[in-house]
Amino acid sequence: MDRHRIALTRFVPGDGCVAWRRALPAAAVALTLLLGSGCTRPEGRAFKIVDHRDNGSTSRYRETFGPGTFDVGPTGNYEIVLVKQQIDATDPAANIEQLIHIRTMWQSIPGRTVADKTQINAIVSYFIQSGEVGQAYEGAGSLFITANRDGSSLSGSLDLARLRPVRQLAASANLFDRVDISGRFTATRDRKRTEQLAHEMDRRFGPRPRSVP
Repeated sequence: MDRHRIALTRFVPGDGCVAWRRALPAAAVALTLLLGSGCTRPEGRAFKIVDHRDNGSTSRYRETFGPGTFDVGPTGNYEIVLVKQQIDATDPAANIEQLIHIRTMWQSIPGRTVADKTQINAIVSYFIQSGEVGQAYEGAGSLFITANRDGSSLSGSLDLARLRPVRQLAASANLFDRVDISGRFTATRDRKRTEQLAHEMDRRFGPRPRSVP
C-alpha cells in the first residue's frame, strides 16, 4: 500500500523543470511539467492538466494518450474512452493507469450551433490508479467532434473540463484538489471495448454519483 501511495505522489513534482528532472532522473513518470521554452513536449494527442490547489498554488502538466475508442448511442450521443498505461518507476512490476471517460449530453449542429468553448455538453471522468490506490475526478466540459464519412473514426478536442475528486480507492490524500483538463484526441469506433473499459472503472471505483460538484 505504501509503495502504491508513493507512486501516486510522484505525479506531483517540485517547482520548476530542473527540480522535476533532478527528483525523477529516470523520467518514467505519468505526468510531465508544462513549462516555458526548453521544457516543452511534443503536442500529438496531448492533454493539458492544471491542478489548482486549495492553498492557491497552481501546477501544470502534459500527458499524451494514444488513440481511444468510442461508441454512439441510439440518441446520437457519444461515449469516448482514452487510456494510458505506464510502468511505475518505483516498482517495475506495477502499472500506473490513467483513463479519461467522456459522455456527451447533446451534440452541436454544424452551421447552427455556436462553437464556443464555454458551452457545456459533456460529462467527464478522469481516473488515475496504481495498485490498490486510485482516484476518480468528475465534472463537465466542452467537447467538439469531427467524425469521418462512415463514422468509424473521429478526432476531437475537450476544452476546459473542470473536475473535482469524487471517488477513490483506499484512503489517501488527493493527488489534485481541483483539476482542469483540455486536449485533443483521436478514436476508433469499438462499442465492446468502450463499454468494457467504462464498466471496469465503475466496478473498481463504484458507480458515478448522480450529482457532481
